[in-house]
Amino acid sequence: MKHGSLLTLPEFTLQCLADPVASRLVNFSQVLARYARFFGPNALRIASYNGTIEAGEDLLIHFCRHFLAWPDPPPTGIGRVNESLDMVDSEIIRALNALEWTRAREGRQRLYHRYIEARPSLPIQSIVESAMQFTVDAVRIDDAAPALAQLHANLSGHYRYAMVEPMPPDGLFAPRCMDVNYIRNDYLFADGVMEKLRNIQATLLQAG
Repeated sequence: MKHGSLLTLPEFTLQCLADPVASRLVNFSQVLARYARFFGPNALRIASYNGTIEAGEDLLIHFCRHFLAWPDPPPTGIGRVNESLDMVDSEIIRALNALEWTRAREGRQRLYHRYIEARPSLPIQSIVESAMQFTVDAVRIDDAAPALAQLHANLSGHYRYAMVEPMPPDGLFAPRCMDVNYIRNDYLFADGVMEKLRNIQATLLQAG
């Protein structure tokens, strides 16, 4: 969404999972193979985000110790600063991306940063109360699904030599099954919603 995506969560999930081997997001070997080709396979080091967090380790301290050979970095005191957007913000930004695509195609503005800065003064709560709260649904994502499990097993086996502890015993992460909430786009048909979104778009364009 930050970079102008127009896809809803179900569309995005289907795009990734229909052929996970071809997906750059799911099959990270597409990136690692390129690094290995240029820097050599022995230059690779892979840390498990899940493994590090579940072991109670600080991500920056773990990085300093295992990647920078800095055994005792000072504590940062900084929490997570790159948390994902919630479903409301994700959908509002997706809708703004779509409005911008309709307005200007390749000349469209990426409104993400302006939206985040202006959010407290925007009529988001009224859109939630009048429409969004009635159109919440979920997509189930299961890491143990055959196509994903096979890809994970292949990647874990191929890159095992480069993995940095703490690491789950059977791969990069323990498989999970979770329902990810999203807002169906039929909320757009509620009275006044499109007008409010267009007003938000106009406000953010003027702010630029």
